[in-house]
Amino acid sequence: SGWISSMAGLYLSFIPCFIGISIITKSFNPMGLITVIPTIVIIGFIISAVANITKSIFAANMTMLIIGIFIAYIGGGIMPSAMLPSIVQQLSNITPGKFIIQNIATSLFGL
Repeated sequence: SGWISSMAGLYLSFIPCFIGISIITKSFNPMGLITVIPTIVIIGFIISAVANITKSIFAANMTMLIIGIFIAYIGGGIMPSAMLPSIVQQLSNITPGKFIIQNIATSLFGL
C-alpha cells in the first residue's frame, strides 16, 4: 500500500506541473498524462524501497536526496549528457536516470 500511495501522490503532484507547463508553452499534450506513468512507477518503487530499508525519516530523506542527485547527474538532468565524462555517458545508457528524464521531458514538452 505504501508503493500505491507513493505513486498516487507522485501522479497528483505531476498534474499541476503538467497543467502549468501546458499553459506556459501554450501547447497541450494529453498523451503526456499517460506517458509519465512508467516513470512514476519507477520512482514510486525507489521511494518504497528506501522507506522499507531505512530506519528513520531522516535517513530516508538523506538517502532519497543522494539517489535523486545521482539519478539526475547520470541521466543528464543536471548538465547535458555530452558534457559528462565518457564513463558516465556509457553508464547513462544503462541506468534508469536517462529514461526517467527523457520520459518526463516527453510527457511535459512532447519532445
